[in-house]
Amino acid sequence: VYQQRVSRLTHSLSVCVIAVDWSGYPSSEFSVLRASLLCDGRAIPLMSKVISSRYQNNSAVQNDFLDQMAAAIGKDKQVIIVTDAGFRSSWFHPLRSLGWDFVGRVRSSLYFQVAGDEEWQMARDIVSSTTVRYLGFGRLARNASRDCPGHVYTVHKRATGRKSSQHYPRTDRMYRKNARGPWLLFTSLMGYKPRGIVKTYSRRMQTEQNFRDEKSERYGLGLRASQSRGEKRISVLCLVAV
Repeated sequence: VYQQRVSRLTHSLSVCVIAVDWSGYPSSEFSVLRASLLCDGRAIPLMSKVISSRYQNNSAVQNDFLDQMAAAIGKDKQVIIVTDAGFRSSWFHPLRSLGWDFVGRVRSSLYFQVAGDEEWQMARDIVSSTTVRYLGFGRLARNASRDCPGHVYTVHKRATGRKSSQHYPRTDRMYRKNARGPWLLFTSLMGYKPRGIVKTYSRRMQTEQNFRDEKSERYGLGLRASQSRGEKRISVLCLVAV
């Protein structure tokens, strides 16, 4: 069903910009791996896979998900995958093997090296400003099995000024801390202006809006109120929701 949906939604497109993300679904017991087509306004969900949360960020699950999506999209399109810092550096390797491009945020603890520099740097140590800066072509991760080439950009986004109601103080603090940190973006794209790279990554938030649309009891479909507890039942609800 999902492969038919992906094929129909992408068959007329020459370029597909797709955000891939994990989320608790509808609670922490299960997780969903979601691919959404980024467009004007809300993103359009393409594929979803609901599994036990203990398999979240599992490489085998992610690679199988990508293979299914690749079979549905075909080889005649440029595909750009957009991901946040929750994905490990090894995530980029299967994307390259599929011939796809990527734009991803690098987690603060990862090392990278710009071509021409002898030293490796940690993402958290980068000093950035509100002006997008191209650091150069480089490599991500010192581990040879995870080493990946790409272009490195950095920018520090201004705070939005939103005020939280502190329903989940510890979680809110964690997200605020991550949001305040500079963005270190890693991409395979060439020929793009720095602002274009940042704009492409910024659109990733559309998929977060989709998750809220489905889980919120007040503003969405209210999946949190569902009495279903089995993985298969949750998967069916996920399919109906999109």
